Amino acid sequence: MKYYLILLIINPAFFLMNWLNYSDNNLKFSIKYPATWIKQPNPNIMVFLSPKENVMDMFQENVNVILQNLSRQPMTIEQYTEVTKRQVVDNFGASAIVSLKNVTIAGETGRELIYNMNYQGKKLKVKQCWIIKNHNAYLLTYTAEPEQYNKYENIAVEMTNSFKLL
Repeated sequence: MKYYLILLIINPAFFLMNWLNYSDNNLKFSIKYPATWIKQPNPNIMVFLSPKENVMDMFQENVNVILQNLSRQPMTIEQYTEVTKRQVVDNFGASAIVSLKNVTIAGETGRELIYNMNYQGKKLKVKQCWIIKNHNAYLLTYTAEPEQYNKYENIAVEMTNSFKLL
């Protein structure tokens, strides 16, 4: 019988990272985020910004959580997915979509859409995950420059995995 050794290369700093808990009773969710990240609350949205890498860093990778009230126009997860996909295609073209798949977030069935876009002349890669619960869409979005995407993706995944509904 042959045995193979598989090595995973993971940034050890990820395991040493200090995480904080954020809870929002108005938006009805909690999430963990790195202690070095900056949180910026706004109505119906919470933004978590990565620290600048240096003075030349012109874009801070980020994860945001948006609560969208759907009570006036209730939608299933499938309908919401089609609307979101159509918006991406209309704004950035069909070739912008990298992948679309089913995911589980906070114990709920959701979707994950990864796409590329240009915003104010800057190329960005976006991972959006969403669920619908009690006529609310909870949208978690990770945005990064393409060359930085993999560097911060584990953090974005950990944040998404820590997301809980209150």
